[in-house]
Amino acid sequence: MKNRKLIVYLFGITLMVVSCSQSKEEKLRGNWWYSDATGDMIKFEDDKNLLYINEKDKSPYEIIGDSLKITSRDYLKEITDNSFDENGFSSETVEKSYKTAVWIISTLNDSELVIKNADKIGYFKIAKQPDFLVGKWKGIKNGEKIRLNFRINNELILKEKDEKKEFKYTIKGNKIIFDSGEYEYTLSKDKNHLELKGNVEFILDRK
Repeated sequence: MKNRKLIVYLFGITLMVVSCSQSKEEKLRGNWWYSDATGDMIKFEDDKNLLYINEKDKSPYEIIGDSLKITSRDYLKEITDNSFDENGFSSETVEKSYKTAVWIISTLNDSELVIKNADKIGYFKIAKQPDFLVGKWKGIKNGEKIRLNFRINNELILKEKDEKKEFKYTIKGNKIIFDSGEYEYTLSKDKNHLELKGNVEFILDRK
């Protein structure tokens, strides 16, 4: 009888450990996580790939206990190893390089993610609608080509007709205010298309 109770007890502990492990991965998956310190926005997808909202490449990830292993492009090494002209273009096919980093999941709950390694600490929160504005956009304003870069700390860089302007922007509800203009903004479901409507209209896609 005692042995049976012991087996049931150990089985319960095993189930609890498995359940905790699964819930950790489930809490990570399917959400966009945003860092207001760096402007990085990431999403852990069901196919074990980490998606960066401003990049086309996906990075494989793996969770082992409290460790998070991410394999990503090493752009610094690519720039060092490949030759580029003054415009930033390579005359040859760029050889891709990759690096693997292991992070410790320090904090993970329904709204916050903190990961650490020997050199860095990454603080993330569940992304809210205004957070998806951060990043580089290109498109059309009144029929003219334009580029916008919404940065952290509410900084905005706008380029049109070879002219560069810098602003501070504020968000009130579903409106963005900058350059003495107020624009109602609409993001597409995948967060990669943006429309601003006010005294002029911006039609933008994530760069």
